[in-house]
Amino acid sequence: MIQHSGLIEHHQKDKADRGEARVENLLELVSAARGFDPDGDGSPLQSFLAHAVLESGEGQGTRADDCVQMMTLHTAKGLEFPLVFLSGMEDGLFPHQRSINDLEGLEEERRLCYVGMTRAMRQLYFTYAEQRRLHGVDSHNAPSRFIQELPPDLAKEPDVGPQGEASLKGHLAAWDPVANKEVWRAELGHPWNGGVVSTAGNLVFQGTAMGELIAYSADTGARLWSAQTQAGVLAAPITYEVDGEQYVAIEVGWGGAFGLAAGELALKSHLAANLPRVLAYKLGGKATLPALPVEAPAVLDPPPDRASAATVVAGKKLYHTYCSNCHGDSATGSGVIPDLRYSSVIKDAAAMDVIVRQGSLQANGMVAFKDEVSPQDLDRIRAYVIHRANEDKRRLAESVRNPAAD
Repeated sequence: MIQHSGLIEHHQKDKADRGEARVENLLELVSAARGFDPDGDGSPLQSFLAHAVLESGEGQGTRADDCVQMMTLHTAKGLEFPLVFLSGMEDGLFPHQRSINDLEGLEEERRLCYVGMTRAMRQLYFTYAEQRRLHGVDSHNAPSRFIQELPPDLAKEPDVGPQGEASLKGHLAAWDPVANKEVWRAELGHPWNGGVVSTAGNLVFQGTAMGELIAYSADTGARLWSAQTQAGVLAAPITYEVDGEQYVAIEVGWGGAFGLAAGELALKSHLAANLPRVLAYKLGGKATLPALPVEAPAVLDPPPDRASAATVVAGKKLYHTYCSNCHGDSATGSGVIPDLRYSSVIKDAAAMDVIVRQGSLQANGMVAFKDEVSPQDLDRIRAYVIHRANEDKRRLAESVRNPAAD
């Protein structure tokens, strides 16, 4: 409708920044509508417009209200707050893409950033997204250069790992669709657990990320039986009958989107062992699983971290574009596939090129990236992984020296 009405064409004729901003607003409206998931009563259009009203800031609280005040940097001039968050601190967004190569425009945005920073009386937080969908397009932007320009002794990246870990929980819930209410709940402690199967004998079976197959009473949720699977479970069990005997079988093994991409959060959310196989159980079964092999603990032994800060930042962006979906957020493997921080390959640039760009491990699922990643890009990715390995090596050494600080 926006195209047919001529609105886009009309605003494109305005060559000033105002015209470009209005076109961007229209495209963002389309993007927001496309990603909107309506709920509740009313038509999807009514729900979207009601949501848009909330997002626009109508009915904002006053200074006396206990709430978050949201405003643009321009409207914040002259105001001060104990705590300030500056969001969207990404190159291409702030500073805007059109200002990055314009010295005068860049200086104006730097002054505007200073305005935002000086609104904070006690604490100032900068936030940025490593991946952002804007105007219907996914982008991977580097953190704003304005963050990089801050004195290192004044800026500190907060450790949000403990908060993220504490918020990731899993549970199994039984729901009554007639009464529209939860009947019982079994807390599992960790996310990304397996599917379920229910039986005519009033049983519910589920495998967990921590390597356990559990049977519950279907009507009460009481835990009746469990068995160790020696690996995390994602699949749902099945039940079948052979010669009058009932069996329950399950495929064990862990991974999936969260299991690969979530880095340290995924690493702590499943049993360390990952032995894919099918296990079958029956009443009176006597078989036992063999003991897990004893493995020597992995040792971080990266090469020295000699790359410049700019190279590491560029490598981080490239890594999270091409590598993180499998090898984990922040170059932290989940234990499902190789953790690059511990890999000897990062010590040898040529060996890494053979694997990453030329595809020597394609038979194992590691495809070639020669069309996407240049030799220079791979050097930057390698520099970022080496940097992360050295960071964690120092952190581990500090935790050994001072366990209470870990």
